[in-house]
Amino acid sequence: MKRFLLGFALLLASISSISAQYEDRGWKLNPEVGIWFGPAAPFPGSELSDILGPYIGGGAYGRIQLPWKNLYSELGISINGYRSSAIEKLDTVPIYLSINYKIPLKVRLNLFLKVGGGAVYATNYPEQHSNWLPLGFIGTEVSFPMGKTTTLGLKMVYNLIYEEHLSAPPDSPDFKIINGHMINVGIVITFKLING
Repeated sequence: MKRFLLGFALLLASISSISAQYEDRGWKLNPEVGIWFGPAAPFPGSELSDILGPYIGGGAYGRIQLPWKNLYSELGISINGYRSSAIEKLDTVPIYLSINYKIPLKVRLNLFLKVGGGAVYATNYPEQHSNWLPLGFIGTEVSFPMGKTTTLGLKMVYNLIYEEHLSAPPDSPDFKIINGHMINVGIVITFKLING
């Protein structure tokens, strides 16, 4: 985890210099960084929603524009918690890469559609069992400019934590393995690294 965070910080630090190199080619990377904070919950009606309830989540991401019109690439990490009224709980740390499509609008409003994937480090309690699992997601983000360098908005993301490829523990052959269907809704603040 420490290596990922260090690599993420180095990537963000190098974006500005990379962007300057490409400005003369007719397009810009338009680098942005953002943070979000809000509720995290199992998807309503899913099997986990009968066990776990909503709690809290938050994360950070970096985003750059791709050479194709209205397409962006986003790399992010978050920490999400899910709790029950009993002793069960689940903590997840998703790390993802996505392609974002910015819908062209004639108003001062940013609307992104997102699709991506990655991996999630999940820890369930009371067993305190941890594992890296495949992650897929789709989502949307809407934001309003709050000046030249800052936007404020909302995001909603559906996460699929894929667990059904795993085998039941040898000592519990009847142990049921299910995929995690999660939803995150949060307030988003995004900052442009280069005002251009």
